[in-house]
Amino acid sequence: MNLKKKYIVNTSIALVLATIFVSPTFVGRYFGHMDFMQVLFLIMSPAQGGTIELSMVLRYIKIALPLYIVVIAFFMFSYYLSKNGHVYHTRFINKGKKYYLKLKNPKKLGRIMITLVLVVTLVRFDRQLGIINHIVRANRNTYIYEQHYVNPMKADLKWPDKKRNLIILNLESMEYGFNDIKVDGQVEHLIPNLEKIANQNISFSHNKNFGGAQSIAGTGWTVASLVAQATGTPIQFTKLNVTYGEGDGFLPGVNSLGQLLQEQGYQNYFMAGSDANFGGREEFYRTHGDYIIRDTKYYKEIGKIPEDYNVFWGFEDEKLFEYAKEELLYISKQEEPFNFTMLTVDTHFTDGYTDPSCLLEYETPYANAIKCSDGKVAEFLSWIQEQDFYDNTTIMITGDHLTMNYDFSKGVVADDRGIYNAFINSDFKSFAETRTKEREFSIIDHFPTTLASLGVEIKGDRLGLGTNLMSDKKTLLEEMGYDKLNEEISKNSKYYNDVFIQTKSKKD
Repeated sequence: MNLKKKYIVNTSIALVLATIFVSPTFVGRYFGHMDFMQVLFLIMSPAQGGTIELSMVLRYIKIALPLYIVVIAFFMFSYYLSKNGHVYHTRFINKGKKYYLKLKNPKKLGRIMITLVLVVTLVRFDRQLGIINHIVRANRNTYIYEQHYVNPMKADLKWPDKKRNLIILNLESMEYGFNDIKVDGQVEHLIPNLEKIANQNISFSHNKNFGGAQSIAGTGWTVASLVAQATGTPIQFTKLNVTYGEGDGFLPGVNSLGQLLQEQGYQNYFMAGSDANFGGREEFYRTHGDYIIRDTKYYKEIGKIPEDYNVFWGFEDEKLFEYAKEELLYISKQEEPFNFTMLTVDTHFTDGYTDPSCLLEYETPYANAIKCSDGKVAEFLSWIQEQDFYDNTTIMITGDHLTMNYDFSKGVVADDRGIYNAFINSDFKSFAETRTKEREFSIIDHFPTTLASLGVEIKGDRLGLGTNLMSDKKTLLEEMGYDKLNEEISKNSKYYNDVFIQTKSKKD
C-alpha cells in the first residue's frame, strides 16, 4: 500500500473510532440513559418519513469537534507507536546533569492505549444504553403474557347502546412536571392550561395532586407509546431478525383499540404533521383498525400544502389543528361513530418549534415551544366543546412519552417525572375520585381506561397488560413494582414472539 493510501485508510479508521468514542458523550449529554430497545427499533425498522433536525446536528458538532481533535490525535499517535516501534526519549537537564526518559516497547504501549480507549468507550456506551443488561435479560424467559395478558377480542365487554365518539390527542413529549420547571434561572409554569384541564376533568395521578404516568420499558418513544396505549402491549425487541414495518407486518397477532372500535361500527382516523410511514406507524394503524391516514403525504397529494413544504417534521401544529377542525366537521356528519387519533409535533426534542403566532417569553427555545403548545391545545379543546358533536364525544389528552431533552428535564421541580393525561367529557360507569389519585400506572393502562371512558364495561377490568384505572383492580405496576415489571418486559417471551410477532409463520 502506498503512503497516500495508507494515510487515507489510517485517517478513516481514526475518524470511525473517534465517532464511536464521542457518541456516548453526546447521548449522555442530551438524552440521558436511553432504552436500548428504542435504539434497536430505529435500526431495524423502516427509516421512511424521518427527519434530522439541524439543531441536533449543530449540537453534535459543538460537543464532538474538540473531542474529535483530541481523540484522532491520540489514535494516530498510538497507531504510530504500535506500527513503527520507535524508541522515544526526552532529555532533562538538572544542575548540569542529563537524564533520559525512554519508552520501552512502544509497539506494545500503542496497542494497550488503543485497547484501553475502546474498552472505556464500550463501558460508556453500556452505561448510557444498558446494552449488557438488555442482552442478559433478552436471554432469559418471561411468562408475563401467559400469566397476565388478556386478549381484547376474547374479553367480556358490554358496550353502551349509544356509541360515543372518541378523540385522542397525543401531545409530543408532554410531562406533567412542565407546570413547575426551572427555566432561565427561575421556576416557570409552562402548561397552565393543561394543568387547568386536568384539574377540571378526570386526570390520573401517581400522587395526591397533579401527576401522571410512569415510563416503562418498551413504551418510551412515540411509536412504542402509540402502540402501547392502543394495545396494552409494549414494544419488545429480543430477536434481531424482527422488523416492525411494511412487509413484515406490525405486531400482526396483537389486537387493538382500533379493531375493537371497528367491530362496533366506528371509523378510525389517524392524523400527524409528519410522514406516517416513520417508525411503521402507518402499517400499524392500517392493519389494526383500517385507519384513514391524514399526514404530510396526504395533504401534499390533495394540494393542501406544496410538494416542497417542510416545517419542522412536516407541517407545524398550527396547521395540524386547522386541518383537524376541518376533518372533524366532516366526519362528525357521517352516520357512524368515529375515533379520531392525532399526534402533535411542535414539542419534539431537541428545541421544539415555536409558532410565529406565539410569544418568545424565554431564552430557552424549548420552553417557548411547550408554552406555545399549551395555548394551542387549550384553544383546540375549546373549539371542540363548542361543536354539536361534543356532547357525545369523549376526549383523551395524553403525552406520548417523557421528553428526551435531558438537560431541560433536569429543571423539573418535582422529585419524579410523569406523562400527562386528562379525560374530558368521559362516561365512566363506576366513577370514584379516590381511584384517580396515588395510582402507579403506565401508558399501557390507557387501553382499557380509554374504553371505560366511553361507557364500556370490562369484565375483570384488564385488557392487554393494562388495567382500567377507574376500577379497584391493581395495575401491573402496583402489583409487581417498577423494577420487576421492567425486568419482565425486557425478557424474551415465547408468547410475544409466536403470537404477537408471529416469528414462526415468518420463518415458514
